[in-house]
Amino acid sequence: MWPFGGARKRRVLIVDDDVHVRTMLGMYFGDSGWDTSEASDGQAGFESAVAAPPDIILLDIDMPVMTGPEALALLRLNEKTKQVPIVMVTARGTLDDVDICISRGANDYVNKPFDFSRLKAKVDKLVPPA
Repeated sequence: MWPFGGARKRRVLIVDDDVHVRTMLGMYFGDSGWDTSEASDGQAGFESAVAAPPDIILLDIDMPVMTGPEALALLRLNEKTKQVPIVMVTARGTLDDVDICISRGANDYVNKPFDFSRLKAKVDKLVPPA
């Protein structure tokens, strides 16, 4: 139970270098009752997740500073984040891309452009509503 009454909001961390994607996902999940936070690269996403582990992470692949697969590998090694579900949300969709991400511990994979309701269904499956 959330100390301020009602159930605690689920928290999603959106890690993508495209500000438009971060904004759209933030608005969509925010309107769906989630608390949202954002990071513009893999390093900032990793640091944010370790500082305040979210309920789920939406992680792009191609980003500056640290790629999504690099951040994914570090998140899986960190005690605070190793169990946090991670969905790769990316324009890269080759079988090699999927295999790399799944082998490093991604829970699911969604290609851009994506259907919001399909993405939300995958997220709700990994982090069911309270």
